[in-house]
Amino acid sequence: MGNLVLFDKRKREIWQSFDHPTDSLLPGQNLVSGQKLIASVSASNWSQGLLSFTILNGSLMAYIDTNPPQYYYASHYMNDTHLSFDGHTLSLVYFADQFLKLEHNGHLQEKSGTREAHGYGGQKNEDMQLHREAVTEMMSLATWCLQGDFAKRTSMSLVVKVLEGLVIIETNLNYNFTNLPEVGGDNQQREATISSKFPSVLSGPR
Repeated sequence: MGNLVLFDKRKREIWQSFDHPTDSLLPGQNLVSGQKLIASVSASNWSQGLLSFTILNGSLMAYIDTNPPQYYYASHYMNDTHLSFDGHTLSLVYFADQFLKLEHNGHLQEKSGTREAHGYGGQKNEDMQLHREAVTEMMSLATWCLQGDFAKRTSMSLVVKVLEGLVIIETNLNYNFTNLPEVGGDNQQREATISSKFPSVLSGPR
């Protein structure tokens, strides 16, 4: 775990992995305006998903990378002694066994034992902690509605029942919102459900 640096024949640095963050921020690495962390699709699928974390207009922002973006977190500071944020650069104070990772569920976690980071979704963020259950439920509900396979998406009537507390959100959700399933020639039911003409990339036919 560290920085991969490439040099030319004159031993001049020409590329380093720290300039190209993925889903994690390592000790000694900075996240600056214009860069972002991108969560994986799931714990077992490391392809890039739609949940991102970035610095925008002096704030730390977490969002679903749709058009337009759907922001679900914003903060002007990081309430954590292990992190440094000046409105332009986010840095992890050096600890050899710690790093930050944007998990597939959209939570930024400090990976050291089981302790979470305190930026958002963490125990020291009082507002997030106070409404944590409700926020997590709304993110799960949004995921249920935005799955790439719209045959698995919920109906609006079920959404209403979830909001009324009458129905529990499914737990086996697909966080890959963009890849549509392949349709086999012998799967007539799936062919009837998935149209070749999509009125909306996000909503799909109901």
